[in-house]
Amino acid sequence: VARFERRVDTAIRALTELRLLTADPDAGYLFTVSPVVVPLIGAEELIRLEDAYRQGMELPESPRTDDRTEGEVPQ
Repeated sequence: VARFERRVDTAIRALTELRLLTADPDAGYLFTVSPVVVPLIGAEELIRLEDAYRQGMELPESPRTDDRTEGEVPQ
């Protein structure tokens, strides 16, 4: 568990340094993903990642891809 947590912390730190993630100033465990990530991985993959995060946090899933207009990015 400790090794996994270090790997996650290292990855988050690297993405923050690249400015692909921005830490929420009010909650250090929340991050905003830079809009430049969407073209790199695609909107559908970003939605999949968001849903995995929500499942881990026990939050409701985001709207499905077909419920969004083309080019709309999940918030």
